[in-house]
Amino acid sequence: MPVREPVVKKGQGDRGVNGHSATYSGRLMESTRISVNPSEDAVFASRVRELGDQINSPEALEDRLRPDYPQVRVVRGVTDVVDRWYVYREGRWIRS
Repeated sequence: MPVREPVVKKGQGDRGVNGHSATYSGRLMESTRISVNPSEDAVFASRVRELGDQINSPEALEDRLRPDYPQVRVVRGVTDVVDRWYVYREGRWIRS
């Protein structure tokens, strides 16, 4: 089975974090992406982006957001070669 070159697709609400790379199963990840829920909360998304540029772990991001968003939860998910952080303002996915 041939090894595929990593492909990173940017989607709405996604952004790289601090230019960091990460490793997963011995492979270099292209980048870390952040998905924010609810995506329509521009103030929350802006705060996540601002802190995301300074933070290098989901736990640290959650800790920094908690004073303003007490229910926030940041969950790491890995898909192929992309490290993805899901940031839930209400602690869980809500319909936007």
